[in-house]
Order: sequence, then C-alpha cells, then structure tokens
Amino acid sequence: MLQRVFTHQIPSIPLQSMITCSGWLSTIRDHGGIVFFQFRDRFGTLQCVYDPAEFHDIDVHDLKPETVVSVQGILLERPDGTKQPTDKLGHLELHVKKVTIHSKATALPFQVSESHKINEELRLQYRYIDLRHPERAHPFFVRSEVNHLIREFLRKHDFIECETPILTKPTPEGARAYIVPSRIHLHNFYALAQSPQLYKQLMMAAGFERYYQIARCFRDEDLRADRQPEFTQLDIEMSFIDERMIQDLIEQLVRQIFTTVLNVNLPTFKRMTYDEAMKRYGSDKPDLRCPLY
Repeated sequence: MLQRVFTHQIPSIPLQSMITCSGWLSTIRDHGGIVFFQFRDRFGTLQCVYDPAEFHDIDVHDLKPETVVSVQGILLERPDGTKQPTDKLGHLELHVKKVTIHSKATALPFQVSESHKINEELRLQYRYIDLRHPERAHPFFVRSEVNHLIREFLRKHDFIECETPILTKPTPEGARAYIVPSRIHLHNFYALAQSPQLYKQLMMAAGFERYYQIARCFRDEDLRADRQPEFTQLDIEMSFIDERMIQDLIEQLVRQIFTTVLNVNLPTFKRMTYDEAMKRYGSDKPDLRCPLY
C-alpha cells in the first residue's frame, strides 16, 4: 500500500496521482449505481467515488457511517457543476481503486454531524464519538498549538522546561490538598501538588535563573466557575528581574499567541501601579468587566 496521505496534504499533490488515505466514512450516497462517500480524517473531508462494478469482495452499501477504512485511488478534479467552493477540497475527488476495512461500525447512538443536538449525558457516555465532530475536537488542537508556541517563545528567551513532582509533601497553602495513601509505606500519605511553588524556588536558589512548566495542579475544592479541582497552568519563575520585566515578557507571549493562533492583534496592555489600583478600585485585582468600574 502507498504511504498514507493526510487530507491537508492533498492540495499540493498533482492530479492523476494514486494516493492512499486512512480515516472514517462520514456519509454514503448511492446515485444510480455509482456510490459517493465522504471520507474524513482529523484534517478534513474528501469526496470519494466508488464503482461497485469494480469491486467483488467489498460492497460499501453494507458499511455504516464511522466505519474505519483506508482508501486508495486516483485524485481527480470534480466535474463542473459539482464543485463545492465552501469546502477546502470541494474541487477534488478520489476515484477509489481499493478499499481496506479496518473496523466496521455498528448502529451509532447518534450521528456525529448531529451530536450538538444530543443531551450532554449521552454525548459524554460516547465521548469518543462526540469528539469526532470538528467543533468538539477544535479546542484540543488550539490548546496543542498554544502549548507549542509557549515552549518556542520561552526557549528563545533562555528558559528551561522542568517537570516537578506531583506527589509531594502537604504544605499549609490556601486550598486543601488531595491526600494519596501509600501502599508500600503504611500510614504514610502524599499530597497532590497544588502548584510547583516550592520546587521552582529551589531551582532559582540552585542557579537555573529561568524556569517554566506547563504544570498540572490539584486542589480539593468545590467545582465552581472560578475553581477547578484539577487544572493546568503556565508556571514561570525568573531571577534578577523586576515587575516591569515580567510584565513585558508575559505581554509579548500573550500577544504572540493571539496573533498566531487567533489572528487577532491585541492593543498594547494598559498598566497601573498598585497604589493607583487601590485608590481607584479598592482592590489590587479589580474585575474591569464589571460595569460598576
């Protein structure tokens, strides 16, 4: 079998090329003997044209949506009048020469395209189906891109990425810690780290100077709009700096993330001193979204 091609690579491939794609069947339509089915991978969709007369061992009429397949065929331009300008690959189609079935789908609890209409409990029960919808999967790819940009940006500013322990010693912090009993050492317990605070301060004392971590944190608190029992944060520590330097660094990072990922150019961040904030708002962390401010 030819090397697999992702759908986002197809626009750069010459017409008449024989290619192989792997993914899922989204829809199957029979148009008077010729079968059209929509193929999907994580990057997009591609229309495939299947002639049952050319196949004797596989009949796509017997396949249900979300069946996992590899399709091999010739990449062609769609005839005039059938092109879909709103689709990235709406001007192309794959004339199938070979189909390999990896996993046949049975009747689905709901259609992927209609998952937004399904109640949340059922969607979460079949989360692996729900996440096949592009809107549900999109935040995962955005988050991955943001993490990549963070690492790239901080590396250019001489930071090192270090992982600190998650199983640690309980410390008197603001929130309650999750307690984990030890199976080996009876009557002894670990605490899940609420933050890497102590460890990163040790690293500064050791001379690492610039550290960061995309850290998992745990706090035994009620689930609220501003509280999560488990969350991820960008944790940074720097030596030999003042508040202006850290403000400049974070502003550059946030502006770059918004520009690169969301194509949004943020204005220069407004800044105020502690004294000004206390004088104007009576708080060093005013919520400026509040209309009273």
